[in-house]
Amino acid sequence: MKCSINPSRTVNKNSGKKSKTCGVSSAWREMNDNRLGRDETIDKEMTRLNVWMEGSSDMDLVGQVEKEVDRINEERRSFGKRGLRADAVSVIAIVEKPNMDYMKNLSYEQRVEFLNKSHEVMKDLLHEWNPNWKMLASVQHHDEFGGLSAHNHSLVMVSTKDKEGIANMCAFKEYNLKFFNHINKNYPARMRSLGFEVEDVRTFDQLSEQEKLERKLHPEEHGVDAVLYKQRKHEELKQSIKNLEVKNEDLSQALEKKIIEITEAPSLSAYKTVVEENENLKSELALKDKIIEKLKYEIESLKLSIQNWKQKFVDISRQAGSKLMKVFGFETKDENMDVFPQQKIITEFNKMQGLIITENPSKYRVVPDEDTIHFKIVSKENDTYKVVEKGFKTRIEAQNRIKEINRVYKSLLPKQKEELLRKVK
Repeated sequence: MKCSINPSRTVNKNSGKKSKTCGVSSAWREMNDNRLGRDETIDKEMTRLNVWMEGSSDMDLVGQVEKEVDRINEERRSFGKRGLRADAVSVIAIVEKPNMDYMKNLSYEQRVEFLNKSHEVMKDLLHEWNPNWKMLASVQHHDEFGGLSAHNHSLVMVSTKDKEGIANMCAFKEYNLKFFNHINKNYPARMRSLGFEVEDVRTFDQLSEQEKLERKLHPEEHGVDAVLYKQRKHEELKQSIKNLEVKNEDLSQALEKKIIEITEAPSLSAYKTVVEENENLKSELALKDKIIEKLKYEIESLKLSIQNWKQKFVDISRQAGSKLMKVFGFETKDENMDVFPQQKIITEFNKMQGLIITENPSKYRVVPDEDTIHFKIVSKENDTYKVVEKGFKTRIEAQNRIKEINRVYKSLLPKQKEELLRKVK
C-alpha cells in the first residue's frame, strides 16, 4: 500500500474516485503497539507477544520520513530543481500474511521462527530491487484472531533518483507490476530453500484464460479481505468441531457393538479379529480426541474474548441508564440500574450526538472533511457550520449516521427530553 505524509486529494474525473494513498501517520498508528486498526479480532492483551524486528513502537517514524523529505528537497533545490510534490509517495506498507490454515498448526515459537525467516527474505528482495529503499520499522503481529493470524507488517521508505541522478521519491517507477513479479517469483522459492512449505504465487495476468474466467465467475472465493477471511475461518472451526464430535459418537457406537460381538462370539479367531479392530478404533478415537481438544481450546479463547466484550457492554449500560438504553432498542432488567444516565455519560452523549436533545438533526448536512479522504456531519449556525461528527470513510456512511441520529431524536419522548435536559443543567 502506498503512503504519503500528505495523501493526494485528487479525484479522478472519469471515475469520481479519490486517490487510495494512505497517510503515513495512519499506517503507523495501525502498525505500532497502540493497534488502532479496524480489525475487531485484535486482542490488546496479546499485543505483548508481538515481536519487533526493525525499529520500535515508541519511535518517531513520521518524523524520520519528514526529515528525509526535507533533506531531498534541500538537495534538489541546490541543483535548481523543484522540491517534491506535497503528496509524493514516501513510504510503502508491506504485509506478509501466511495462510492461517498453515500457521494455526505451529506453536508460538515456530510462528516466530517462520516470520523471522520471512522478514529476512523480504529484506533481501527489497535490497535487490532497489538498494536505496530503507526498512524503517517491521513487527510481527501475534494479537489477531487469537494469534492464529500471525503476520509481518513493515513500513519501507522509498528513495529513487531522477534522470540526472538527483534524489527524489518517485514510487510509480519502482512500485509497479514488475516489482510484484519480482517478489512473487523469488519469495516462495527462497522460503522453500529454507525448509518452509510456501507455494508459488501468480498475479492475475499470469493465469490461464480458464483460470481468469473462473475468478470472474466466482469473485467471492478470491481477493477476500482479512476481516471476512477470519470470519469464514471461525465458522469453519465450529463446523470442524461438530463434524469431529459426530464421528467420535459413531466410533463410540461401533466400539460398543464390537464389544457385544466379543461376548457372543464362540470362535477364538473371531475374538482375535475383533480385538485387533477394537485397538484400531481406540487409536483413531485417541487421535480425534486430540484434534477436538485443540479446536476446543481455540474456540474457548474466542469465547473468552466475547465474554470480555459482554462484560464491557454491561458496565456501559449501567452507566448509560435504562431510559437511554431503551432509546437504542435495548430492554434492561437490572433493578439496580439508574433510570437516567450518569452525568459524564449525558455530557459525552450530547457531545457525540451534536446536542441531539436540544437540536433538531434534520438540519445536519454531509460535507467532505479537510483531508478530502473522509466526510463529516455539520450543523449550520447563522453563517457558520459546526462539526457534529467526522471521520466517516464514505458519504453514504455519514448519511446513514444522520438517519440513525434522527431515529434516536424522534424516539425520545417529551418527558424524557425534559428530564435529560434538567440533569444536564
